[in-house]
Amino acid sequence: MMITALLGDYPGTREMKDGLGFGAECSFLPGRPVKHFRAFIERLHIHIAEAPIMTVLMAHERAVPLALLPVVVLGGTQHRFLYSLTDGPIRHPRDLVGKRIGVRAYTVTTVVWLRDILEQDYGIARDAITWVVFEPPHVDGFVNPDNVVQAPPGANAEDMLRDGLLDAAILRADPVGDDVSPVIKAYEQAGDAWRQKHDALQINHVMTVPRAFAQQRPDLVAQFMQGLESSVARAEETPGEETLIGRDAVDRSLELAVACARRQGIITATPDLEELYRGNGLM
Repeated sequence: MMITALLGDYPGTREMKDGLGFGAECSFLPGRPVKHFRAFIERLHIHIAEAPIMTVLMAHERAVPLALLPVVVLGGTQHRFLYSLTDGPIRHPRDLVGKRIGVRAYTVTTVVWLRDILEQDYGIARDAITWVVFEPPHVDGFVNPDNVVQAPPGANAEDMLRDGLLDAAILRADPVGDDVSPVIKAYEQAGDAWRQKHDALQINHVMTVPRAFAQQRPDLVAQFMQGLESSVARAEETPGEETLIGRDAVDRSLELAVACARRQGIITATPDLEELYRGNGLM
C-alpha cells in the first residue's frame, strides 16, 4: 500500500524523506506543510501528517477523529520571532501595550506561545494589544476575540511593519535586512531561561494520524514511527529545530502546550493526554 504523508524538511527527517529506514512505500506531499494544514483537518485525507499542536488541540476539542503520535518534529522556543523596526519606538516588550502586532492568524502556534511569553514573563495582557490577522484559523468554529482585526486584502505583515502600519509582527521567516530586529533582544538567553524553568520545549509541530487509518493499518503507523526514529537518530545535527520521540520525551512539553492553549482560550477544557493519543495505532 502506498501511504501519503505530510512531513517538513528538517535535519531529523531528511533520511526518512530520502526513502531510507522505512519499509513501506510512502509519498510525501510536496511544498511547505503549512499549505496543507487546513485542508487536512477538514478532510483527514493524509495517512500520517505533521500538524501544529494548537491546531491539533482545537481539532480534538471539536471531536475531529485525529490521534496524536508521540513525536515533536519542530519545537524549541519562540522568543526571537517577535519583530519590530530596529530604529523604531519599540525597545522592550512593555512598549507593546496598546500597540498593533501583525500575526498570520490568532491561533497560530508560534503566536499563541509568544502571547503566553508576553503575559507570563513580561506581564503584558493579551487584550492590551490589537492583533492584526491575515488568515483565518486552521479549524472552523473558533471566534477571534474583539481585539483581533483583519489586515487589508493582499497585505503582508513584513511590509505593513516597514510601512508603519504595524508596531510589531510575529514572523517565522527571518526578515531580510537589518532594519527589522527581534523585540526581545537577548532572545537566546530568554529562551534558555524558559527551558530551564519549565524543563521542556515549546512544541510547534507534532505528527498525527486519522484514527480510521490507524485502526485499519497499525502496522504501517508503527513502521513509519520506526523509520522516523531511525532518521532522527542518524541526523548529524539539528540546528534551529528540536525533535522529540516517545511519550517519555514528549509528554512534559505536551502538558505545557495544553496549559498554554487553555490560558489563551484556544481550547475551553483541558484534555486528558491519553485521549489525545487514543486510537493512534500504537497503544
